[in-house]
Amino acid sequence: MKTLILFLSLVVASLNGAAQADQTPIKPFVPGSYQQILAANAGKPLMLAIWSVDCPSCLKDMAVINQLHDKHPTLKIVMLAADEAEAMPEIQRIVDTHKLGNLENWAFSGDNPENCVTKSIRPGTANYPEPIFSTPPTNAKQKAER
Repeated sequence: MKTLILFLSLVVASLNGAAQADQTPIKPFVPGSYQQILAANAGKPLMLAIWSVDCPSCLKDMAVINQLHDKHPTLKIVMLAADEAEAMPEIQRIVDTHKLGNLENWAFSGDNPENCVTKSIRPGTANYPEPIFSTPPTNAKQKAER
């Protein structure tokens, strides 16, 4: 009987580990992260979905983003939670609930999320949550035009 319980415990633990293996950790978004995301995806279509735990329409869009990813798995979708650092448990819960852990997930790091938006993504604005579609520049001329 003890052997059976031990065996079942190991099976459950391995299944849990396999499920977590599909999860990409949530990266801290700091000044310079946006440029890092663009550089890593240079020349490829990219969707940056900026969302918040306090945004009802964002939470509704999670299902649409999941469906979009299922239909177009080659489209790079990057999720960016625009919340204070204290919201990390809720951010993780939402990502897990909507099965978006296999996407690249970022969350603002620091005390001032608006500062990350205005300095990193769209200088002079703080219009989020919103999706940003981009094909990152691939050469110096395109980079200068941005």
